[in-house]
Amino acid sequence: MGLSWMNQREIYPQPNRSSRDVAAALSPLFPISRFLGILPYSDAFDFSNGWLVYSLSLHFILLGVNIFHKIYLAVTLGFSGYNRYRFLQDFEIILNYVTVITHLIQLTFKKQNLGSILRKTAEIDTFWVIYTKHFARNYFIGGALWLVVPLTLEFNNLEQVVSLTIFFTIVMVLCSFLEVLRCHLKCIVEQLQPDKVHLANLIETHNTIVRLAAAINELFSWQILWICIRCSVTFVIDIFMLLKIVSTTDLKETYIEFIMSTSSSLWDFLVLFLLSSSCSKTSEHINAFNSHLFKIIRSHATLFRSEKLKLYAILREGHEFNACGYFTVGYPLITSVIGATTTYVVILVQFLFDTGGTQDLKDGNFNLTLLQESTSNPLNETTEYEYE
Repeated sequence: MGLSWMNQREIYPQPNRSSRDVAAALSPLFPISRFLGILPYSDAFDFSNGWLVYSLSLHFILLGVNIFHKIYLAVTLGFSGYNRYRFLQDFEIILNYVTVITHLIQLTFKKQNLGSILRKTAEIDTFWVIYTKHFARNYFIGGALWLVVPLTLEFNNLEQVVSLTIFFTIVMVLCSFLEVLRCHLKCIVEQLQPDKVHLANLIETHNTIVRLAAAINELFSWQILWICIRCSVTFVIDIFMLLKIVSTTDLKETYIEFIMSTSSSLWDFLVLFLLSSSCSKTSEHINAFNSHLFKIIRSHATLFRSEKLKLYAILREGHEFNACGYFTVGYPLITSVIGATTTYVVILVQFLFDTGGTQDLKDGNFNLTLLQESTSNPLNETTEYEYE
């Protein structure tokens, strides 16, 4: 798109549109996320207290229903039929809801931040012509992997489907915000020209986008942390279960277990890859502007004499996405998770072989055998409880 900045302005509709124009420009992801209680925005794409109340009410009702259902099953059925696969499902549901509750807390205490992000995003020209690829492609791929496959095998429950859908929507909302920034960053990089006034305007726009990226990172920092923890932990468990199934059972008899563990591990890896890829690409687009700007300034003596332009090019204003400052989110995170998974799985497999597949957890007179159950029929598999 070798268009001038003025032509770019003419093609892209200007901001400050009516609420009807805002609704027409939105990707379907945003209305879906509002319906699921993830993004409480008004029709004018601003923060809405009413939708926040709806979000809090919806998720606390869902959480209450889940807790009541678990208590009801524990009272009426006890632990009969409660196998390790049901335990893993419930464990994933808990981690999903921890992420959702964290997201709601962030929205409640950082309402002004969310409102500012929504307004600034709506003011970006390219926002009005974008249809988020993350929704069109990744949302349906991820949804199909964990909704269609398990339901086809009749080996899932509604609670897990709901929690996974909401969890995945949080990931996609974050990725879609970053995609809007990348789209606009790509446009301003293509409009870089050796004109002092023009470059000053682009630098101001770039600086605004960098601050917006930092604000988005701050709003989603705890969510990113829990997303990484949840996917990493369940990825380790899924890989371990796959190795155990392949090494100790006949796949003809346990193919459902194999497919479920495979799809679950692929889904966890997909979420981590989407998150890491989106954050890494956004940082790369931010740095690409600085690199192109420095090349233009260095190749033109008149621009090189401008202290303001030269200072901005040298400082290379950028942003690295992180999870509450604990670690940077990018492609290196994928290799770290794979390396950690390999280490933990080797330890677990070695422990399994050393103990003959049995782990005894003793608490007073209670002895729980975790890994001595039959794997021939996962639907009727039960955990042994021995009382001394």
